[in-house]
Amino acid sequence: MKRYIIGILLTAAFAFAQDASTDSASSSTSSATVKEPVEQAAPERTPEGYRIIRISTEETKVYKDSVAEVKKAEEEAKRETVPFKFSLGPTATLGYRSISGISDLNYYSVDSVFTMFSGLSSQIGLAVLIPLSEYNFAIRTGALFGYTSLIAHNYTQYYRSTLYENDDWSDASLTQMRISIPLLLAMKTRVSTAMFELGAQVSFPIVDEMSNYGKKTDLIDEGFRASVDVSLLFGIEIFVTKRLSISALLEIQLNDTYNNDIFIGVNDVSYFDIKVGATYAVF
Repeated sequence: MKRYIIGILLTAAFAFAQDASTDSASSSTSSATVKEPVEQAAPERTPEGYRIIRISTEETKVYKDSVAEVKKAEEEAKRETVPFKFSLGPTATLGYRSISGISDLNYYSVDSVFTMFSGLSSQIGLAVLIPLSEYNFAIRTGALFGYTSLIAHNYTQYYRSTLYENDDWSDASLTQMRISIPLLLAMKTRVSTAMFELGAQVSFPIVDEMSNYGKKTDLIDEGFRASVDVSLLFGIEIFVTKRLSISALLEIQLNDTYNNDIFIGVNDVSYFDIKVGATYAVF
């Protein structure tokens, strides 16, 4: 009896072991099947065979530029604004002036522009700033007294003067004084401390004296000097503080400084100035 029972138990145990091994194998097979990588789809291509690459909006240049512009606008909005305010105060400039002429083809065989006189120029006076808008446009004007001391360049091969028989210009000099009224349009951005200036200036000479080897001639009294100078101005001005500003200007004369009777062999005598200055707003 015991043998039959032991035989039955051994048979049942063997059958259970077989079933367990089958389940384990089946489970491992199923697990292996799940872990197998899924085959990826082939890349999309054009009819000609070129691969199609999809680019998201975030990767395009237009998108990146628009984001940069928004960030720049946000940063500018955070910056402190620099408004225009009405101001009046003293101003002074120091610069370099050059008087040039063009050789006359009817007198000489060459046609060229050359420097006749050059030297230091200076101006002092009052400057006024009148706002046209809160941040962008303003008018800069005032009244200035100018003094210039120039020395002659010895170009006797190009010209001589009707005032002096001696063609030696090594000792010649020119002294000028004038009253000037500038009128400039100043332009800048909302947050900028620098403004671009463009305009014109009218000047009235009060002294224009030429000297050569001790002989002095008043060119205004002799009728050789133009009664009014009109010049073009353009440059830049920067606010260092709320009251102090510095500027750099180029002045180009538009009319002839002297008539053609004073210099033989020279036409279109005019000057240009390069000057730097400072203005202090009293109020």
